[in-house]
Amino acid sequence: MQLPKEDNPFLGIRGIRLTLRHKDIFKTQVRAILRASAIGEIRIMLPMVSMISEIADAKKLIKECMYELEKENVSF
Repeated sequence: MQLPKEDNPFLGIRGIRLTLRHKDIFKTQVRAILRASAIGEIRIMLPMVSMISEIADAKKLIKECMYELEKENVSF
């Protein structure tokens, strides 16, 4: 993934902001984590969060993934 150089990457498009911009990549990762939860306890850490809205958006996407897996009859 090509990312532009930033003076302060912590304030730029990194962590949660990057994953929310590239939801297809984030959903693939979340679905894999959820599927792994079928064999053991998991936790999802959201990196470099700076606003509550980022957490809300991530939770919404995680719930979408859960719904999709249920619809596909995939254990998690």
